Amino acid sequence: MVDIDHFNSVNDRHGHAAGDEVRRHFASIVAARIGPDGAFGRIGGEEFCLFCGAEDIAHVRTLVERLRTTVETTPCGGLHYAFSAGIGAWDGQESLASLMARADGLLYAAKMADRNRVMSPEEDALA
Repeated sequence: MVDIDHFNSVNDRHGHAAGDEVRRHFASIVAARIGPDGAFGRIGGEEFCLFCGAEDIAHVRTLVERLRTTVETTPCGGLHYAFSAGIGAWDGQESLASLMARADGLLYAAKMADRNRVMSPEEDALA
């Protein structure tokens, strides 16, 4: 689960057209780097869900960290933005809703920890 940080302030300060451009910019970065085994989509507002075919959570974390760094260092026009993410690993049996709820909980933790960060199950186990 991925959420663009402080997105409402983008809309408030620069207008909804700028917000739309940020979402398109973000989507183009993800699409260019997700690989053939991945899929992603917008699930509402500034929130996206990314699915990776990787079996190793460390690989997924590396991919999402690279995306985060790319977004942070590649402004949309002159506008800089960042995102926070929560990673959930599917156990092979749980429902999609359960997986997304776990990832969303980690996303919330990332937002509470100053944003612009990726939280994975390892951090959850330490909490």
